[in-house]
Amino acid sequence: MNSYENRDMNSQEFDRDAWLKQKQEDRDAAFGIVADTVQGIKKDGKQLQQYLDVQSKFSKYSVSNVMLISAQMPQATRLGDFNYWKEAGKYIKKGEVGILILEPGKEYKRKDGSTGVNYNTKKVFDISQTNAQQQESPEISRDSRLLMKALVSNAPCEIKAQADLADTENTLAYYDASDKTLYVAKGHSYEELFPSVAREIAHAYMDKDGYDRTAGENIAYCAAYIICKRSGIDAAGFRFDKVTEAFSSMDDKSIKAELGRIRDAANSICADMDRMFEKQEKDRVRDDAR
Repeated sequence: MNSYENRDMNSQEFDRDAWLKQKQEDRDAAFGIVADTVQGIKKDGKQLQQYLDVQSKFSKYSVSNVMLISAQMPQATRLGDFNYWKEAGKYIKKGEVGILILEPGKEYKRKDGSTGVNYNTKKVFDISQTNAQQQESPEISRDSRLLMKALVSNAPCEIKAQADLADTENTLAYYDASDKTLYVAKGHSYEELFPSVAREIAHAYMDKDGYDRTAGENIAYCAAYIICKRSGIDAAGFRFDKVTEAFSSMDDKSIKAELGRIRDAANSICADMDRMFEKQEKDRVRDDAR
C-alpha cells in the first residue's frame, strides 16, 4: 500500500501532487499488467487456465480485474480493501503488499462523440494477508447427483436421455439447436456427465438471434470449466491449448470481449443453480418448522 492510500487528504502532511503522481503510476502499472496478461493468455493455455481459476472464485469481478488478480496473487480467495478489513475487525499484516485493481470513475466524451470511462486504482488484500482465520466460512459440499439436478433444473431447453450419441461430435452430451434439446448419454455417472452437460447447457443459454455454435465453442468450453470449479466437480480433463490457438489470431479487445462472454455464461448458469439450492433450503426449513 502506498503511503498516501489512507492519509487524511486535509492534513498538512498530504501532498496532492505526489498523490496524483502515485495514482497515475498505479494506473499505468495496472494497464500494463492487463496488457501483459492478455499476451500471456494468447500464447499459453496454462495462463488461460489460471485466469479461469481466478474467475471461478471472483464471479463479480471484471475481466481486467480478474487478470490483475491472476497476475499478482492467483491463490487469493477473499479480497477487501483496507477499510473493508478494518470494519471486519481485522488488520493487514505488516509488510503485506496490496493487489492493484481498477474501479470505474467518471464518464467522459471522446472527440468522436463516444462515451469513455476514467478508471481509478485501489489496492485490495487477500484474507491470507490479514489476521483473519482462513476457514471462517466453511465450504458447502454437494453430491454430483444434486449438482446435476441444479445444472439442468432451469435449463432453457428440453433434456432427453439417449442410449447412444455416437452420431454427434460429443459422445456424452449434445445440445441440438434445431429442436432446442440437450441429449444426454445413458449409462454414465453424474460426475462423468457434468462437464459435458455444463458445456452444452452453455450453448443452450447462448442460443439466441441466429447463434453460431462454432463461434461459441470456446466460450461454452471455458464456461463449463468455471462451472465445474465452482461446483467442486473434477476439471482435470480440461485442456486449453486449442482455445489459446484461436485467441492467437484475435486482437486484445476481442479476447477481453470473449472472456467477458465466458464469465457471463458461467454466471448465468451458476445463478440458476443457486436458485434451485435456495429453494431447496427454504423447503427444508419450512418442512422442519412443521
